[in-house]
Amino acid sequence: MGRLEGDLAVMPLADLAIWLANRHLNGILVLERGTTRVAFHVNEGLVTRAASDDPRLYFGQFLMHFGLLTEDQLQRAYGTQAETNVLLGRILVMIGIIPEEQVIQALRVKIVETMMAAFQWKDGQFYFDSEIPPDPRPAVDAAVPLVDIHREGLARAETWARFEELFSHAGHLLDVDEQYVPPYATPESLEGRILALARLGLSIEAITLELHAADYLIAVRLLELYDAGAVRPREPSTWPANPSWANLPAGASHVDLARQALTHQQYSAAIHHLQEGAREDPGAPGLDEVRAALSVADQSWQGHPAPEAVPVLTVQVAPSVLKSMSAKQRYLLGRIDGKRTVQALIQVSPMHDLEAREILLQFERDGIIYLG
Repeated sequence: MGRLEGDLAVMPLADLAIWLANRHLNGILVLERGTTRVAFHVNEGLVTRAASDDPRLYFGQFLMHFGLLTEDQLQRAYGTQAETNVLLGRILVMIGIIPEEQVIQALRVKIVETMMAAFQWKDGQFYFDSEIPPDPRPAVDAAVPLVDIHREGLARAETWARFEELFSHAGHLLDVDEQYVPPYATPESLEGRILALARLGLSIEAITLELHAADYLIAVRLLELYDAGAVRPREPSTWPANPSWANLPAGASHVDLARQALTHQQYSAAIHHLQEGAREDPGAPGLDEVRAALSVADQSWQGHPAPEAVPVLTVQVAPSVLKSMSAKQRYLLGRIDGKRTVQALIQVSPMHDLEAREILLQFERDGIIYLG
């Protein structure tokens, strides 16, 4: 059929998915919004592969979330992947770390969660191409029917609406009422792990990062705990409204803020404002320019911090300083052990490479680490 393309604001992914399923088409479906690009291989109404440049949706993150792989094992597997050009799932089966059936199950979850994340997009662009580029790399095969994904998306819509009403900000902290903690929330359960991190004062975003989880996997558990009376949201920690480098007038657009953030190599802020700008107006002038600049910055990174450098903590971070850090800063700080290299930290982190590098450089400037 060649190529079909359009706007997700006109044809939402839910409609597109069932349209492809009913026609049993073969090809690759690509969706783009902000800094995020996702792609799905479709074969006779089945999704057989999902890829995303959102680090939280990388396959390794799902494996760590389900306890099938440690961060150190993932980092070693990435090293093997670079040497052999074999996809991660097949490598893990080949070296005997994870049985093939568990890899298949995890791949199915990745396919569903990657498409479910895109089901929430209210804007963006898509194209479907009947020509799939060949990929000779050995892989583990997995497939999920598009009709099942469509049905799951419709079932989740009400859950998402309720979650966003109760937990309106990813920066929300959580109060835990111990007398209402359900008996199934044991320390080793996902609910128990969520509660343990909430007791430590972590936000919803930080909990999601720590557990290497897709957003929905945490959202549905939080709703269950909320209904049981075990958790309640309290004040969120918000993005700084007026960062030190900003000298733009009040009411400046997200595109303007993203441009200025790029000028100061504040990549986390640039990504944040790009995503917010695309959410408000996917056709806003300047968005493509910011996307391109971020891509160039990511591909042309050279020098400091060198991938082989080993960050070493130089001070004990005070609780007041820790509290002021973002979720991603706290995540990286907790993994600096004087052994892992910059590359190893970036590989296992559920954030963009530019964000992780920026955080490490900021830690160095603040005297928190030494990059040896």
